[in-house]
Amino acid sequence: MRNYLLILVCFMLTHLSAQQVDDKAFIFDPSITQKYSTSINGIISVMANYYEGVEYSNEEKLNSAFHTSWQMRDNDETDNKFIHIEDKSTFIKRVNDHGNYKGYASQRKIEAIEVIHDQLAFVRIDKSPSRNTTLFFLAKIDKVWVIIDKLWVYKEENFNPLPSNELLSSIKSFYEGQATDKDFDSKVLSNDSYTIALESKLADHEIKLVSILGVYDRLAVVRTDYPTLNTTAYIVLFRLDTGWEVSCERISKKK
Repeated sequence: MRNYLLILVCFMLTHLSAQQVDDKAFIFDPSITQKYSTSINGIISVMANYYEGVEYSNEEKLNSAFHTSWQMRDNDETDNKFIHIEDKSTFIKRVNDHGNYKGYASQRKIEAIEVIHDQLAFVRIDKSPSRNTTLFFLAKIDKVWVIIDKLWVYKEENFNPLPSNELLSSIKSFYEGQATDKDFDSKVLSNDSYTIALESKLADHEIKLVSILGVYDRLAVVRTDYPTLNTTAYIVLFRLDTGWEVSCERISKKK
């Protein structure tokens, strides 16, 4: 069951023209927002508020960009023993206490945006000089886009290409029901796809593994589509010393 998970399907994120902007441009430069259609202007605007909010320690912009349950997940100073989680109020206080982060937004590019049902968005931001990648989930709530997650990991000098057999095995175990609610967070959006998968008894051919995005063999974002249920799900995994751990899930069900 779920043998389809052992097949990596081509990554389908939409690459945007932001990469044509001068390397020294800020992510919140007005010239960037002018390049996109109104369908994603809201997403671009929120990302601009986030980076400008950190760059200039602007609490108002950060408050407007984040959902109340926003969280940042990373492996910062954990010795790879656990996933570090920081909530909205703690993050904003830390930025305010620090003051301006000069150069924080410089040379960051929107590498990809994926929008599902006009209610869930996945955004990848790259900083080419340091080969840094930061991932975000946004939700459209009451017609307004807000950031619900920030995800990143430190880059190691040596890392294995993905998908590794260990990662694929962890994904397969998750979708076969060998996980419990304590293993991941599924806040903000409606019923989680883990429960949907268990209760629906869908056949393998009705579930599509769309993509696996891996970052430095430490972080993976997996997209799975359930066409019969009009549902798309993302799960996020971090690789700890004890193995891959599912950290959170974000789903969108077409209304």
